[in-house]
Parts: sequence; structure tokens; C-alpha cells
Amino acid sequence: KPSGRVMPLIMVITTAHALIMGVAFHISYAFIGSGWKQYYEADFGNKITSESLLRFEFYWKLLVIIMLAELLFSSIIYVAIIIRGRTLYPKWMALLNPLCVMIFLFPFVFMLPAPIGGFIAPAYLNITTLVFFAFTTSLWKRNYKKIEN
Repeated sequence: KPSGRVMPLIMVITTAHALIMGVAFHISYAFIGSGWKQYYEADFGNKITSESLLRFEFYWKLLVIIMLAELLFSSIIYVAIIIRGRTLYPKWMALLNPLCVMIFLFPFVFMLPAPIGGFIAPAYLNITTLVFFAFTTSLWKRNYKKIEN
């Protein structure tokens, strides 16, 4: 079913940009790791390495804030599109927006014993995206088979 052009396009562009920021987030680990290494190898209290590390961490947190804001924005648009009922998605699929999936999965990061929870934490947003698209793909395949028959 057609759900319009503008809102879905805004949602896709916002989500794509959030995924690009996710790549930048993972790349930033190399810079933060280098900063930590430099910080611990330098003399205690070295102002240059301390300030560099603070800058690295600021940019890293900025990436996280951008990603979460875009995730929130695209999830709101997604829910609005689904609730209007002009898509092939059933309305309950609005509950499986990326933000709700993220909120549902969040406690598992802490509930799972070490080291499993620690391995899941860095991939948390990726797992959220995987779950969301697994449901989307499953529904798409089911609807495609109905249309085909």
C-alpha cells in the first residue's frame, strides 16, 4: 500500500545517516584507544594527553547522541506511518520500531553474565537493527507470498 513519499523518504534518509554515524562510532574506537594508550604511557598528569583524551571522548559521545536522536526521530516517523494504516505492515508492527526494540533488549546487556553482556554491549544498536529487519523481512516475505498467490 502506498504510504506517501515524503515521510518514508525522510525516515529512510535519517536511518541511513544514523547507520553511517554508527560506522564513524566504531572507527572512533581506534582514536580513543590511541588516546588511552598515549594517556597511560605519558607522565602522570600530562595536560596534553589528558585534554586530547577528553576531546576524543567528547566526539565519541557526540556521535552517540546523534545516532540516538536520529533513531528516535526515525522511530517516531515509522510509528506514525504504520498507525495511519497505509502500509502492508499490521498496526502491531508499530511496537517493533527500532527504539522499542532497543528498550526491550537493553536489560539483557546487564542481565547476561560476563563476558556475554560485555560482548553484546558494543553491538547493541546493531542487534536492535538486526531484530527490526528480521521482523520486517519475515512480514515482507509472508505478504509477498499472499500477493503472489
